[in-house]
Amino acid sequence: MSAKTKLPHISPDTFLTVANVVYLLLAMSALTLLGCLPMLLAIVFAADPSAYPLYLAAAALSAPGIAASFAVFRDHPVFMTTPRREALAVLAESGTALPDWIAAPYVPSDTSVAVFRPWFRAYRRVGLRALMIGVTFAVIGFLALYNAQLLMQVAWGQLLVPALLVIAVITVEASLVVLHLTVEFPKAKWLSLVRNGYLLGVRRFVMLAVNAACLAVYAWGLTASPIMVAILVTGVVSFVVWAGVRWQSQPLMAAMARESGDSRLMALYDR
Repeated sequence: MSAKTKLPHISPDTFLTVANVVYLLLAMSALTLLGCLPMLLAIVFAADPSAYPLYLAAAALSAPGIAASFAVFRDHPVFMTTPRREALAVLAESGTALPDWIAAPYVPSDTSVAVFRPWFRAYRRVGLRALMIGVTFAVIGFLALYNAQLLMQVAWGQLLVPALLVIAVITVEASLVVLHLTVEFPKAKWLSLVRNGYLLGVRRFVMLAVNAACLAVYAWGLTASPIMVAILVTGVVSFVVWAGVRWQSQPLMAAMARESGDSRLMALYDR
């Protein structure tokens, strides 16, 4: 007699949670693609590495969309980490609002699967500052790549090209860190954001390699199966990148919370 194979039992709550996560990641794929539409158009219509100034301009215009996606990942109940949820609950029970130097939640706490309206609201809130950040890093990236292009024409200058390329790569990671900080701290000064973006990007350098590998695999997937990868994977990649830059930013956020002297804010950024 053969033993009957028991199928694993999946509770309705577990199934609903998984379904919500899948739906939200697909929705975030669509929204992130919408926010990065300038970059997508530049890649489609100017598939030439020499067109890097166009790519940089398109990346600057796409910065508000990336920031809006970061804002949704930060505060949507489905994506929110347990320590953050508990810390916000303690603040709510005490009747204390977040200080004005920390951004108020971009997504209502009672939201279940709504994502489109919160994303567009976040876009309106952070769009202008994110665009300024995007333009700043696009200019820095252009200066690094343009000087590398010029130095390639002379023998001694070729020795400096690798350093300029490293600066360009770090600039990409720093821009993502700064977009995260812009979402988190809406009143932070521009110069402080840029400086801390580079410091945090270099301090936890391993995440730069992880994000670079993630984006490289994503880009390869787009060349192999553009529509499928764009729809199914963009949301996952954007979440992974957000989680990475959040980890890079954590030392600064924790230090600012400790400086406030409020244990509830410390709990908000303790991990």
